[in-house]
Parts: sequence; C-alpha cells; structure tokens
Amino acid sequence: MTNFFRKIKEKIYFLKARYNFFRKLEPGDIVWAKMPLSRKDMKLVELAHQTRPYLIVHKSRFYIYAFQSSSKKWNKAYSYQEYRINRFRYQIPKDSFITLKKVYKIPFWNVKSGYIHLQEIDLKNIQKRLQILDCKYGYPVSFRVDEGDVVQIQDQFYYVYAEDNTNLYCLIVYPKKPSNQYERIKINNKFFYTKFEKKAIFHRKEEMKMVNMAYSEERDWIAKQMKLYKRKKIKNA
Repeated sequence: MTNFFRKIKEKIYFLKARYNFFRKLEPGDIVWAKMPLSRKDMKLVELAHQTRPYLIVHKSRFYIYAFQSSSKKWNKAYSYQEYRINRFRYQIPKDSFITLKKVYKIPFWNVKSGYIHLQEIDLKNIQKRLQILDCKYGYPVSFRVDEGDVVQIQDQFYYVYAEDNTNLYCLIVYPKKPSNQYERIKINNKFFYTKFEKKAIFHRKEEMKMVNMAYSEERDWIAKQMKLYKRKKIKNA
C-alpha cells in the first residue's frame, strides 16, 4: 500500500510540474512534446522519434494545439503547406520545417520542454499561409502581401507581379481558360490563365484574401514571360 501511495504522490508532483510549465507557454512557442498517439500506434514509432518539436498555434485550459515540426523537408508539400525556420536566425543546429496541414491536440502532460519562440517575421509568414489553408487557428499578426502571391478581391483572383509600400500591381488570373487569347502561367504547380496587357493596381489597404502563392522559380518564369511578351509587342508595333 505504501508503494501505491508513493506512486500516486509522484504522479501528482509530475502533473503539477508539467502544468506549471504548460501555463507559461504561448502561441509561437516551439516545444518538445510526446506524439499524441495511442499506445498501439506509438509502438510503431522508434523511441527516439516519439518526442518531436511542435509549434503552438492555440492553447486551451489543458491542451496545446500545434503544428508538427521536422528537420527534414516534406517534398510533397505545396508552397504554402510548409514553412522553413532558418537555423541561423535562432542559433539552432538545423533548419526546421513546420508542416501546416494538420493541427495536433496535445495534452499538457505530453509537453516536455521548451525549445524556441518564433520571431514576428516568421509568425507573419506562417499566418499568411494559414489564411490560404483556411485554418481555424492563427496568430494575431498582420502579414505583407508580396510578389508571387495570389489574392482574391471580391470574386476575382489576382496574381501580384510587383509591389511597393503603397500598391500591389497585379495580373487578372483565371483557373480556367476564358478563350484562346489568354496566356498560360504556372502558380503552385497549377495552371492559371491571364492577359499580360490586362493589369490592375490595388492599394494595400484594399480588402483581400490570400488564396495561393507561387514558388520562387515560378515567379521568375512569369516575370520572364511578361518581358518576352513586352518585347514581342514592341517588335510588332
């Protein structure tokens, strides 16, 4: 009976210590936590990988809601479904890749220790991606719309080919080809259609929603397409 009560006492101390640590956590923290799996599923995971880093996006009374992090890039991710944490910014051994597709609910007793807290620049970039993903959770920060982003204004999509501190310079894009007069561009491994001479300018304060974003090589290729079109137009004038 003595051993029984000692184990109960140790369990209470353990939970109290974990909860005291948990109370100090906030969204933006990356913590080490035990994977929220059943005992059966946990047996299929190597012991060294059962504890992983998680980025907190929301917190309730007894749980954190978090994205899983890894030191390996998930090659299947679209440009907005994964975010890279630069190791040099945080003086950590390796870059971390945050997978934003799924939010994990983790009880406080599974949270083992802290790791780093993300700076605002990373939280803003992540929040931009969460808006594209229509995630129910998010960070209370405003992000900047940049070249390569696709925004929706009312019912129309626009690709931002250039921007400054005041305006966004956009191509009007369509997911389906309206006619043969439209050029094809590639954004996030998907084809869109546009007319390079048909452009729009919006003030940054215009109400808009992030819906997609292009890879860097896609941005470069679209810029090249626009230059080639301009040269061809001047030549044929």
